[in-house]
Amino acid sequence: MLGILVSFPSFLAAQSIEGDWYGKADIDGIILRLTIHVKATDDGYSSTWDSPDQNAFGIASTTTTFRYPDFSFTHAGAGFKYTGQVNSSYSEIAGFLEQAGRKLE
Repeated sequence: MLGILVSFPSFLAAQSIEGDWYGKADIDGIILRLTIHVKATDDGYSSTWDSPDQNAFGIASTTTTFRYPDFSFTHAGAGFKYTGQVNSSYSEIAGFLEQAGRKLE
């Protein structure tokens, strides 16, 4: 379903991981736009994501973790995990996606 997520430039410039992050996934040469919506919770963070090119919206992540600079989220149903690092200005998260144990580059 998903390939590599190179970065998520955010429209928010605040020093927070919270907000909407935009990126693209390259799945065997097919580029899909993605949006990740990150929110703080009493227990840490939660996220949902959209894949507008697949007409899929509000998909809940199984896990979402952030401890500066490390950010990750998973979706057990799709068998993927995104792992990245936010830059010091909180304007980009650069990382990679693994699906079914395969690092997609």
